[in-house]
Formats: sequence, C-alpha cells, structure tokens
Amino acid sequence: MAEYISRRSLLQSAGAGIWLGPQSGAVQPAKTRSRAADHIDVEWFRKVLAEGAERNLKTLVTPTGFLGRVGTSGQRGGSPTGKGAGTPNSQGGRSGYWPTGMGGDGTPNNHGRTLFVLAAGYELTKKPEFLEALTKAADFMLNCYRDKQYGGLFAVVDPDGKVLDDRKESYGTALAIVGMSHAARVSGRKAYGDAALGIWSDMKKGLRDERGFFKRETSRDFKVVSPGKNTQNPMMHLFEALLALHDATQSKVVFQDAEAHANNILTHLLQKPGYIPELYDRDWKPIPTGPPGQTEPGGYPLDVYNSYSAAAQTGHIEIGHQIEWAFFLSRAVEKGFPRKYLSFAERLLAYAMKVGYDRQTGGVFGYSDYDGKPTAASATRGWQQAELLKMLMNWAVLRGRQDLWEPFDKSLAALKNSGPLPSDYHGCGMYVEALRLAALKA
Repeated sequence: MAEYISRRSLLQSAGAGIWLGPQSGAVQPAKTRSRAADHIDVEWFRKVLAEGAERNLKTLVTPTGFLGRVGTSGQRGGSPTGKGAGTPNSQGGRSGYWPTGMGGDGTPNNHGRTLFVLAAGYELTKKPEFLEALTKAADFMLNCYRDKQYGGLFAVVDPDGKVLDDRKESYGTALAIVGMSHAARVSGRKAYGDAALGIWSDMKKGLRDERGFFKRETSRDFKVVSPGKNTQNPMMHLFEALLALHDATQSKVVFQDAEAHANNILTHLLQKPGYIPELYDRDWKPIPTGPPGQTEPGGYPLDVYNSYSAAAQTGHIEIGHQIEWAFFLSRAVEKGFPRKYLSFAERLLAYAMKVGYDRQTGGVFGYSDYDGKPTAASATRGWQQAELLKMLMNWAVLRGRQDLWEPFDKSLAALKNSGPLPSDYHGCGMYVEALRLAALKA
C-alpha cells in the first residue's frame, strides 16, 4: 500500500496543485459556466425533486414525527450491549443489525436523512405540509433520540419513542447533525440549530478518540468501545455534517472544527495514489486485503457497513466514498475553506473516474482493492450513481471541468433508463445540487 501523505505535504504543498497541475481553482466566472444550461434541465430536476420529496412525505412521516424504515429484522451482534449475533438488515443503505420484531425501526441515520429530504421539499415547494412534518420530526429527534443522562443519541427507538438500543455511534450521529442543521436552516428555528450544536458537542466529548477521529460505536455511557474495525464512513459524513451545521449557524467554532477534521483526514487517511481506504484497525492503519468472509471475534462480519458482498468485508476502497469526498471538499472551498483542499479533491476525483467509472455503461463500480482492481460489474443506479452525478456537475460548473459534462450526460441517461428514479437522501441531494448550481449560473 502507498505511504501516507505527510502533514508537511498537506499544509505546505497542496495549494500548488502538485499532482494534477493547475486544474484546481476558485469558482469559475459565469462565462466559463455558461454551458451548464445545456446539461442541467432545471424543470426536470425540479419535477423529480418535488415528486421524491412528496413520496417521502406521504410514506415515511407519522403524526408523531417518527421517521422509520419498515421491514428490518435481525439483531446486532457483538455490540457493547451484549445482544449477540444476528442477521443483516435487508433494507440496503447502512447494512446494520437491528432488533427483531419491531415492525419498523427508527435510527438517527434514517431520521437525519429524511429530515434533509423534507427540508429540501419545503425549500422547493413552500408547502406548509412539509414544514409541519419537518418540525414534528425535528421535535421527535430532540425528545426521543437524545440521551438526557449521558448525552448523545440512542441508536434505535420505536415509533413511540421507546429506546430499543442504547448504544452511541458516530455514523448515525453525523447524519442526525446533517438533518437537524437543514431543519434549522429552512425553518428559521434557532432551537434546532442550538440542538445540532449540542449534539456535536456531545459527540466531541463522548465519541472522539485519542487520534482526533471518532469511535465507531460505544456503550450508552461512552465507556465501552465496541469490537470491530474503524471505518472512514462516519468521518466523511461528519465533515458533511459540519459543513451543514456551519451553513445553519455560521459558528466560527464549527468552521474551525470542520477544518481541523478535514486536515486530520487528509494527513492520516488519504493515500498518495489518491484514495481513502474504507477500513482501519484501532490505530487507524488501513486493514489489508484478505480472503472474503473474515469475521470479528464476536462472529459477525468484519465490516457490517459493507455486508452486501463478502469481498467488501476486507480491506478495500469504496468508490462512492471517493466521489463524495471530492464533492464535499469542493463544497468546502466554495464556502471559504482552504483552497489547498481542491488538489486533494481532484486527486480523489481522478482516482474514482479512472478505477471506478464504467465508460461503457455510465455506471459506477462498487469498490476496488488497493491495486485498483474494481468489482466485476458496475451499476447505473443506486447511491453511488446519484453521488457521481452530483460531483460531476459540481466540478463542471464550479471548477471549469468541461471534460466532465460528457460522463455526466451519459450517466444521467443511464440512470433515467435504469428504472424508478431515486427519491432518497442521495437522490434528492443530487437534485438539490443541480438546482443550486443552476441558480448560481443565473
């Protein structure tokens, strides 16, 4: 595996574009961005975002504000709560292991993601139904997920707000901050912004480790760390969360926290070939590749975040996450973060396009090994495809990367031809970005 990028390289050399030359830059002038209208059909994106948000409003929102996901089963194995082994969640997305017989579970992850979609629906349509659902759901988050004794958020609650799993975990906490930040921004309710700041404060106190990263999972009181490897996935969504939290609160402390977090990631996790590995040991060293099907001492899969394939349970590179990092870093620079991040983002972009983009189908390969060998088949739908499209248009519009319009057009056509259009957090996020970029262009 390639060596880590040195801190000196990060802090002194990145801004010069040492790997990919002078492609990186500030937001491009309107003349450079004039081609965006040829590729971003504003009316189509408005239509699919409205339809997707309406679908979430009608199917996921309950009168109490509970936002759940129906049909999960199985029990989480190896957790600090000692609940034993179990079977995977069949719902896709975060492949967790949750209690049996719930009839529908609620997690900070699902709740935060749907809060984002409801906020997007309200911002687009201004329909009072969205605002009502958004405020009820935000209130449910504060009343039922927050642990008033130890701080932080419970891992699972039922539709009545009863705690089913009292673990604390970074992934769901990060997405909860995302959702609450967007709820604060579009509703104008300061209480939600203050609550998101409080969740972040609890996360720093209870889940931060000695290396400045965040523990994957702990017991309720944060004292017992769960078995299993570390993963960059919560670290990535935490950066997203801090960007959203800054948008909502304009907190200088949050801005500084986000910059420090990004610097830690880029210093210690980004590899010179231009990728961020997915899984790490307790010292945040990437775990090696190995035979499929490895398990942790407790008997559950080595990586429960990627249980959709046995090959992904060992050391690997998640292509979709390289794509998301390229987007978040570009978005951060747009917000005023150090311009040096663009060089690293462009390296991640180049790696993802070289190794993970299928030029035949316009799809995305799921993951690759450290030698750049991707999975055997790509997909033209799913969360990776939505994130690819969001990233491509962002870099084409804001960074003058006209070469990215061709894969954007091909991949969007492939998505449209692959079946029902996505209406989840990833899909709606892509539609929101298209409309945002179109507004900037205008």
